[in-house]
Amino acid sequence: MRLSVILLLLQLWGNVEMSSSQNACSKLPDVPHAQVSDQQQQYQEGDLIQFTCKPGYTASVPAMKYLCMSEGWRAVRQGTCYFSGPNCTPPPADAGVIVKGLPENDDPILPDILLTFSCDDPGKYLNGSSVLTCGKDGQWDNPFPSCEDITCEAGVMPPHLIVAGLPPANETMKIGHKLQFSCDDQYTMEGSAESECVQTGQWSAAFPTCAENCKVTGVSGSVLLIPRVRGNQLRKGEKLTFQCRRRGDFLQGKAVVTCLADGQWSDLFPTCGAPLGCGKPPSLPDGDIKTSLQFQYRHNDRVEYICENYYTMEGQPYKTCINGKWTGQMRCLKPCTVDRETMSAHNIALRFSHVDKAYTTHNDEIQFRCTGQRRPAGTVSMRQRCVDGVLHLPTCN
Repeated sequence: MRLSVILLLLQLWGNVEMSSSQNACSKLPDVPHAQVSDQQQQYQEGDLIQFTCKPGYTASVPAMKYLCMSEGWRAVRQGTCYFSGPNCTPPPADAGVIVKGLPENDDPILPDILLTFSCDDPGKYLNGSSVLTCGKDGQWDNPFPSCEDITCEAGVMPPHLIVAGLPPANETMKIGHKLQFSCDDQYTMEGSAESECVQTGQWSAAFPTCAENCKVTGVSGSVLLIPRVRGNQLRKGEKLTFQCRRRGDFLQGKAVVTCLADGQWSDLFPTCGAPLGCGKPPSLPDGDIKTSLQFQYRHNDRVEYICENYYTMEGQPYKTCINGKWTGQMRCLKPCTVDRETMSAHNIALRFSHVDKAYTTHNDEIQFRCTGQRRPAGTVSMRQRCVDGVLHLPTCN
C-alpha cells in the first residue's frame, strides 16, 4: 500500500515537470521579419527550432536556431533579418518637425510609403513639400523639408514716415513683432499707427503714408476765414470757406477751397471788392437778344431774349450780370409742322382746316380725321399735342 502511494506521487511530479517545460516554450522567440521552419503546435524541453527570413529580407547569420530549455527558449545562433530590397532613408531627427507615416519598430521605409511633415511651432513654417513619397528606386521624390521662422519684411518706407521698432540691419522680425508709425512735422499720417507681423508672414495693416499739410498763407485782408485755422495748416480733405468783411463787397473767386494731396489747394484763395462787370451775354439757340448788343455790361445789368416765330420761351426771358457772371436760364421750344404728303401716308387730314402745311406751337393740340371711308387703326389718338417739335401722327386703314 505504501509503495503504491509513492509511485503515484512520482507520476504526478513528472506531469507537473512536463507541464512546466511546455509552458516555458509555449511562446516563440520574437525575431522580426522571420518565421519558424516546420512550426509545431507545442514544444517540449530539448526541441530545436530554426528561423528563416521572410521574402525580401536577408538573415545576418546562416541559420538562426533556438533550443527549448526548462527556463524557456535559449538562442543557439542569434541573428536578425534585414530588408534587402530598395528602401528609403529615414528623415533626420528634427525636434521642430512632426513626421507621420513612419513604419513601426524601425522597419525599413518601403517604396510607395507616404510621409507627411508639419511644424509643431506656430511661429514657424514648413520650407519644402509637406508630403514625400518613397520611390521604387529607394529615393524620395523631394528633399526633406525643414521648419523655418516666420518673418516679415519691412521693405522701403514711404517718405516722411517715422518708424519705431525696426531692428538693427539684417535682423529678421518674427511673429508678434510690432512697428509704430508717425510723420514728420507739417505732415499728416494716413493709415494705421501700428502694424504687427502675423502668422502669414504679412503685416496686420498696410504701412501708412504721410500727406503734406496745406499751408494757410497769403489770405487777403478783405476776406474772413470760416472756421478760423489754428497753426495755419489743414489736412488733406479739409476745406476753407471765405466771406467778405465789408458789406457790399463781392467775393472774387471760389467761396470754398479744399486741401488736396501734396499740400496743394483746389483753387486760389479769393479776394473781395467791388462787383465785376460782364462781357457779351451768351447766345440763345433759336432765339436772340431783344435789344442792341453791347460789349460790356455793368453789375446788375439785364438783357431780354426773344424766340423765333412759332418757338415758345420756357423760363424767364432775362439774363442778369451778377459779379462778372450771367445768371438766368431759358430755352426756346420747337414748334411742330405737318404737311399734306405726310398726312396722306397715314390716310389722315386736318379736321378743321384744308391747308397743305400746318404749324402748331409747343403744347398746342391739333386734331385729325380719316380720309375716305377709312377708320382709325392703332392706339395713337386723333387728337395730338406738340411737345418741343415732336408730334405723333395717327393712322387710318
